[in-house]
Amino acid sequence: MDEHVLSVMRQLNVRNLPQEDDVSSISAVLKLITSELCLTRASIKKAIQASLAPDSSTANIADLTAYLLRAISSTGQATVRHYVRYSLLRECMIEHGGGASYWKAVDKHIEALRSQTSSDTGFWKLCAAAYHVDIKKYGDPAETQHRVIEPCHAVEALVVISKVASKVQQRKESEMVLNKKRRMDDDGDDNE
Repeated sequence: MDEHVLSVMRQLNVRNLPQEDDVSSISAVLKLITSELCLTRASIKKAIQASLAPDSSTANIADLTAYLLRAISSTGQATVRHYVRYSLLRECMIEHGGGASYWKAVDKHIEALRSQTSSDTGFWKLCAAAYHVDIKKYGDPAETQHRVIEPCHAVEALVVISKVASKVQQRKESEMVLNKKRRMDDDGDDNE
């Protein structure tokens, strides 16, 4: 995953990235990316778990999205696709729990959705089903103070990330075992 993030950073012309032939500097950048991804995944997982609690202030997907965007991005503005993504993650949390295999379950769920269609549009339509279920269960985002921006007004980064994300392949089980680095949430729970 870190290689994909570095690729996106290059496409977005992020300054001061090491040259492609500077192996040691690239390795250091990839380690930083891996660390940040781990922390971000832990934050997302914890926030989604908290959103499922009775009387949670982030039960509505708009409130959860606003919370997560503040926590993980200083400039992010919500789009409907954010709502869809976080609804999908919450659906996986409900179905599979928040244990050590949560992120693996998310990967498998996304892979299963992708296998049902050959187009990005079809994939997003399948993902939207989780969003519609979420609205019925936790409330309509339109009934909150939060507003979304149109995807055409989303920052360039979201467009590039969306294009790259559809091409990311899940690692084979054997690669994951060899490269697995133990990660922990604040509560001591493994965070894959």
